Amino acid sequence: AAARSASAAADSAADHAEKAADAAEEAARNAGKAVDYANRSTAAANAAVEAANKAYDAVTEAREVEKEAREAEIARLNEETEEAIEVAKQQRSEETDRLERANRERTQETRLSEELVALITTMEAAFADGRTGEAVDKGRQAAVLLLDRSGTWTREAAEFALAGSDEDVLRWIEADRVIALQQDNAENTAATAAISTQNVAEAATAALRTEDPAAIRTFLEKGAVEAARDDNEVEVTTLLADDSTGTAVRRAAEAALTDGSAEALHTFLHVKRAAAVHEDDKVAATTLLVSGGPYVQAAAKVALEGDTHMLRQFIGTTQHEFARIDHDHATHISAIRAAIARAAKTAQDALEDAARASEAAALARQAAEEATEWAGKAKGWAADAKASAEEARQNAEDAENSAAAAARSAQT
Repeated sequence: AAARSASAAADSAADHAEKAADAAEEAARNAGKAVDYANRSTAAANAAVEAANKAYDAVTEAREVEKEAREAEIARLNEETEEAIEVAKQQRSEETDRLERANRERTQETRLSEELVALITTMEAAFADGRTGEAVDKGRQAAVLLLDRSGTWTREAAEFALAGSDEDVLRWIEADRVIALQQDNAENTAATAAISTQNVAEAATAALRTEDPAAIRTFLEKGAVEAARDDNEVEVTTLLADDSTGTAVRRAAEAALTDGSAEALHTFLHVKRAAAVHEDDKVAATTLLVSGGPYVQAAAKVALEGDTHMLRQFIGTTQHEFARIDHDHATHISAIRAAIARAAKTAQDALEDAARASEAAALARQAAEEATEWAGKAKGWAADAKASAEEARQNAEDAENSAAAAARSAQT
């Protein structure tokens, strides 16, 4: 919209300038004739002044439109940025909870909520004391909660109990729930063996062969981490050998290697590394927050509030896309301002021509003092026109440079 308004203003300025130039030429011709033409010369000069002033008013309006358009654009960008920041904060919070929970909840038992643990404890105590009514009531409540975030066997056993009679619920409390829990742990162990390294797979297989629920549970809690120690140590060492590894990641990796325990290496790779990557990317994003254009700065603000993936994606890829948008933005500003500056030069040339026409008309009327005054104005407008021409040239050069930078960002 700003571009179209500036273009219209420039066209209007050019039209008025042409009229002013025609009037100035006619005034100059008339000024050289006899006194009989003095009035006609004066009228033409006045028309030239009026047309030139309208042209300059159009340029002034174009400048105001351009200024308001930029302010509206930045206001819209700020509003969208604030909305995106709220979404990013939520994603960051969810990621932190997810990583910590995944590291903590290695067995079916550890995945139970405090509310669920309390219900199970109460129902088992009631069952042991012979209070079957209370046991069934608490058992049904616990079974409902187990329908969500539970293993396949545990969930199906809970569904069967809920669909059955009170005796089915009591049987579930007494044996079926624990059996299903053990089956889920065994299934998780088998799944771990299928996707892990040879050392972990062998440890998982050994645990499964015992058919001992306690041994399988111990594998999930500690054995898998212990079996992965050597592989994790190699992965951490490889990470440290990579020159692109950031400062925070390097510091956390060195601390894990110094500790040397299987738990420390595992925790670094599966929990702390994400936080360290986030810290390194945060430093890079903060730098862009200072050095980037308005769109890069807006994207950096959002990424800094977001999760590890969002920030990593911004540093690795999207910062270059937003840099291209910033360069396009700068190109557009320079191009529009160059057009306005050229329009200003045209209007100032028209004012100079009108002043010369008025000077000629004054001379035709033998008004030497007035002619001198118009001559002075003409010199001033000529100087303004020269300055506007230089401004237009500089803006055009800025636009060309910004366009080249945008192309480089797009290529990156």
